[in-house]
Amino acid sequence: MVSHNVISRRAISYERFTSQAFSGLSEERADALQGGAPWPDYLYACGDDHNAGEIDHWEPFQIMAATYIRETYPNWIEEGREGPGAGLVAFFNGVVSHYIADENWHGLCDGCENKGFIKEIGYTDFPCTGDLCQNAHKATDTGGEFVAAVQTDLDWYPQGYWYMPTQDLVNIFDNMNKTCNPMSRTTYCPTTKPRYINECSLAFYAGSYAVSKFGSLVYPFLSHRLGEYMTSSAYVDSEIGGVDDNAAWTAFMQGRWEDWVLNGPPESDELRDLLGRREEDPPNRSKRVWMNKIKELMEEAGEEGNPFRLEDAGNGAVRVGIVDEVGEDHVEFLKKLASSVVHHFIQADEKMLGATEATELEKMLWDHIDDSIGKGGENTEGETKQLQAKDPTQPLLSGSQSHQQFGYSFDSASNGDCDLLLVGSTGWSIKEGGHPQVGKAQVYSHCDGGETELVAELLSATVGEPVYERFGATTKLHDLNGDGDLDAIVCAPSWGGENVEAVVGNYTGRCDFFYGPLGGAEDERTVEPTFSIYGDESWGLFGKVVEVGDVDGDGLVDVVVAAPQSGNGDDDKTNTGVVFVFDSAVFSAGGKGGKADDLATAVLRGEGERVHFGSSLQIVEGESRLIVGSPYFHVEGKDAVGKVEMMGLGGEKFWTVFGCDHAGVVGGSLKLGAGGQLAVGEVGHNHTSHELRSGRVTIIDTGGLEGDVQLCDAGGVEIEPHDSEKHFWDKLKLFNEARFGAFMEWAEDGGKLLVGAPGGRMGGKVFEWNREGGELVELDIIGEHGARTGAVVKYGLGGKKVVVNSPRASLGSANRPDEEEFGGIIVVDAS
Repeated sequence: MVSHNVISRRAISYERFTSQAFSGLSEERADALQGGAPWPDYLYACGDDHNAGEIDHWEPFQIMAATYIRETYPNWIEEGREGPGAGLVAFFNGVVSHYIADENWHGLCDGCENKGFIKEIGYTDFPCTGDLCQNAHKATDTGGEFVAAVQTDLDWYPQGYWYMPTQDLVNIFDNMNKTCNPMSRTTYCPTTKPRYINECSLAFYAGSYAVSKFGSLVYPFLSHRLGEYMTSSAYVDSEIGGVDDNAAWTAFMQGRWEDWVLNGPPESDELRDLLGRREEDPPNRSKRVWMNKIKELMEEAGEEGNPFRLEDAGNGAVRVGIVDEVGEDHVEFLKKLASSVVHHFIQADEKMLGATEATELEKMLWDHIDDSIGKGGENTEGETKQLQAKDPTQPLLSGSQSHQQFGYSFDSASNGDCDLLLVGSTGWSIKEGGHPQVGKAQVYSHCDGGETELVAELLSATVGEPVYERFGATTKLHDLNGDGDLDAIVCAPSWGGENVEAVVGNYTGRCDFFYGPLGGAEDERTVEPTFSIYGDESWGLFGKVVEVGDVDGDGLVDVVVAAPQSGNGDDDKTNTGVVFVFDSAVFSAGGKGGKADDLATAVLRGEGERVHFGSSLQIVEGESRLIVGSPYFHVEGKDAVGKVEMMGLGGEKFWTVFGCDHAGVVGGSLKLGAGGQLAVGEVGHNHTSHELRSGRVTIIDTGGLEGDVQLCDAGGVEIEPHDSEKHFWDKLKLFNEARFGAFMEWAEDGGKLLVGAPGGRMGGKVFEWNREGGELVELDIIGEHGARTGAVVKYGLGGKKVVVNSPRASLGSANRPDEEEFGGIIVVDAS
């Protein structure tokens, strides 16, 4: 329920409606949008027939709704946005968002090739085999609500009252029954009652309130059962079914809904089977039990003790919400509501909490309610989410568009007395015509005196026909052709070729190459790509990782590009990962584009399914060797330990370092420094005092490595973060899920190492490790809650500066960023 509302709200930034009737409607009727986003799940949990909840998920219900609106509210536009017709249309904007998010989340769509967020997590974190296995399904559907409470800002949620067009929904079901009567299995068309809808809407609103207010407190007790991939930035960032991806596809599908309402739905002699391939979905018993418990609590508390309200909104609709001031009269009810959350996780079909954990969590929630409400104290929920007291560090450069994610990637390189900064913004959207997450890339000149100016706008190869591709997800600056000018590589791993507006994207991936000089006079600042190289395998995400250097020792620059979710080319295995090596001849001869397979000098492939070979890359300069990470490599009894291996261009292996920890994901990040010193990130490492996924970096000497070795036996130097501050609750340790080691950068002489810890719960921090003394220093950089500050870190201006991204920074106060996610680039003095 929470995830669906986060997605539908985010999609407002990407809306592609073409009519005045729809433009801005979702924002203006947010009451209806919020009621509609979780609606398809209501009747799983309430009423007397699970099939009712199944029916309202899919296209036939939307088709019937569009027909009903055209017949019942033919003048809804003229009657204004406060009318019931407009309310029903906005409600279904939310329903449509739920539909496409479930398609992507579960991997149900036609042509998905068995791809979906749950299935990805099943492979990376659980012993699943591509189906909607129970453990992965539970971790995402249930756990996702609480990941949302930590990785996104829920201060706005639930916003005011929800509008529920109860009688209209009952009428749509009745109309569907008439359509379905001739079908042999009429149980597909159950009737529903207004009472079911009203009871469930009130319970879902109360449940949403509980997750919003208590979710960040509950999360630490659950996160170890949710898997590494789910609790990383993948919940929002994953190209396959993450929140951002679902928000973009919401915009596409809402465009289709707009057409159905205004021009009529597609004609069909009969609606297709209402369940079809989705018959296997079981009733969601745990959700039903929790919602029934909430209803019981409300009845028991009565109007005085229960802060939630259901009011008549006219025309058979209701408004669901909460009183303006929650006070001491409501404390007992809120404690019972909090306890219902806890007991939801110790049911037989959930089992996500043990008895001791449940008791500890329940006490913490009760104490929180007493402190924030019962004893007249101020609500401290913001404190639990924002784990530092200082204001966030202000960026030098920032985005200008909501959800732009300016700085999602960046690179820097010396350009005389100044540095050039190449900054990617994956969330940049072209509002005219409704093109979400097209992406953009910009080049800035940053000089020692602090002067910074925009010098170039790099245009995607698809600029003439903009598509959803997240251009700017990967960026590199280097002189590729040896002419003395810096050139740029900008990749769009979500580019999907010709099928980008199908019900699914295929995310083949593409990299655009821009020959310098980059920019110049004001009228020369728009630069088009010289050529492009693109993958040829659906879902491969070609261009997600790029490295540049002299691979073969000929003194010329080569480029290595990974498609970490490509198959291995020999069978049906997926997400094995493929790495392409492009010789300098591709670039020095003026540049030529085409398919990666046709242009590559060497192609290396991973071993095993879903290992994500190529998630990190390092070039061993001049030796025709690469170091490649496979963070989701499994060993018997341990998932996602990860591995790192040095390979020749023919695929021969010189050594392999395996991770030791379950879900340690060794090989998610690498950085090779002077003298063969390799920094290996292990962001899933659990420190004994910092608990979950605080992360670790191990420095190993590659010169002495041979054969197979475990990282814990490699004789490396281990670097771990340490608490520099204490939080008022020990359970919420500062470095829980810091993901220390997500990105690393050596100083040129190899004496210092920058380490990013962008962990979602704390906003992000950056550290510098001094090799000589072994000291780890926390830099004076503070990220906003959820800003992912430190996902990329670089030395700039010859080591004088530290440059850090903060791609989800909202440029607001520490506790109320309002989730605008403009993004920014922070520059501070090096230590």
